[in-house]
Amino acid sequence: MMFTSNFIGIFFARSLHYQFYSWYFQTLPYLLWQCTWTTTQKGFLSTSRILIFITIEGCWLTFPSTSSSSWTLAACHLMILLGVFGNAPAPNYKFTKHLL
Repeated sequence: MMFTSNFIGIFFARSLHYQFYSWYFQTLPYLLWQCTWTTTQKGFLSTSRILIFITIEGCWLTFPSTSSSSWTLAACHLMILLGVFGNAPAPNYKFTKHLL
């Protein structure tokens, strides 16, 4: 939940700075592997996750940023955000109400 909250903050930020990248870089592999994308080809999911990760790295390494690197980063972030929100809780997750 913390990783997703931090990522949402990055996604909706008006401007991005390199210190933001250091805040969420370590969480990107986890977020990518939590994404639920449907595909018919076996092995495509791992490849697409790695390509998105490399593309994000390339966008951040572009200095000064260009409009294409910014739009590409926004598209990668959108794919991750939609993939994470499409994810269902784990099968062994049990929601319990606690009365105060």
